[in-house]
Amino acid sequence: MSGSPNLSADGATAPNSGASEVYVKSNDPIFLAKLAFHELMHNRLKLGDAELHSQGGLASGNISSSTPLTAANIEAMARVIKDPIAQWTEGIDILTSGRFNPISEYHQATVNPAEKIVTASVLIIGNEILSGRTQDVNLAYIAKGLNEVGVTLREARVIPDVAKTIVATLNELRAKFDYVFTTGGIGPTHDDITLECVAQAFGVPWTLHPEAHALLKEWYKDRPGQLNAARLRMATAPEGSTLIVNPVSRAPGFRMGNVFVMAGIPRVMQSMFDHVKSTLEGGRPVVSRSVRCNLPEGVIAMGLEDIQNDHPDCDLGSYPWEKDGNFGTSLVVRGRDPDCVDAARREVVEMVLSLGGNPQEE
Repeated sequence: MSGSPNLSADGATAPNSGASEVYVKSNDPIFLAKLAFHELMHNRLKLGDAELHSQGGLASGNISSSTPLTAANIEAMARVIKDPIAQWTEGIDILTSGRFNPISEYHQATVNPAEKIVTASVLIIGNEILSGRTQDVNLAYIAKGLNEVGVTLREARVIPDVAKTIVATLNELRAKFDYVFTTGGIGPTHDDITLECVAQAFGVPWTLHPEAHALLKEWYKDRPGQLNAARLRMATAPEGSTLIVNPVSRAPGFRMGNVFVMAGIPRVMQSMFDHVKSTLEGGRPVVSRSVRCNLPEGVIAMGLEDIQNDHPDCDLGSYPWEKDGNFGTSLVVRGRDPDCVDAARREVVEMVLSLGGNPQEE
């Protein structure tokens, strides 16, 4: 389990432990199944390492429990491990039941925090996005901000204002990624159902949040009658959630576990995201270098593939451009190791020159 944290039952560093050992003790077999799955999905645990015992006690390199997993649970988890495609169909009760949250229930500390990869997804909620009536500009803002704090955005989805879809997607994403950021659906109208759905996904009541209620009462105190039932919807939240400050219009966003619920209006969303960005626990940020050239993709494709193969720890991409009737390609090298990125960039420049191009760093 290379790169795994050293944890005792209470989350503290286990004494006299090696850097590759995990110490976990729990009486909750469902939690253990989810913990094993979470580690497997992050490539920190091989199936052979996950020995689930019926006896208690700490076991280095193993996940132990004084309560044995049921045969059905073990079978379901094994199906998920062997077949990722089935991970959200078979065994879904293991992955999404209860209120499991890898961030809060299982602290992902590492010996070298800079080396860990922290992942995130963005869930854009709104019929107006899918219809084309509104163009989303929030995704790029979130992606750039996450990279600044060492969080890698792995996936983004756009879904309609349909409760069943929102709940199912939230449960899938919050089990799969370290952080989930939602945008849209927290206003005062009937189709603003995101917070209600978050509560349902976590299995907690959807209720009036006292801090949010106090904020709105203060905001509307000089406007009698304006804080009506519709606006009070913006003070409701899943029980146990915490506020995300909104300095623009006061109606807050909310954090529930590893899910951050934010507004869809860009200016408001950006203010909310800026507030929570500094609280995220990230790893090493991704470094990016760009080279612009006057060669088409068809000319540089083979050479670019060779460079990619020589630098597997970097991601190389090509993006064609056109300006005033001239065509060319921007070549981008991304990775967490600056030395690796710079080495690949130099090879890209040399390749472009060897093909008669004119490389320019962007």
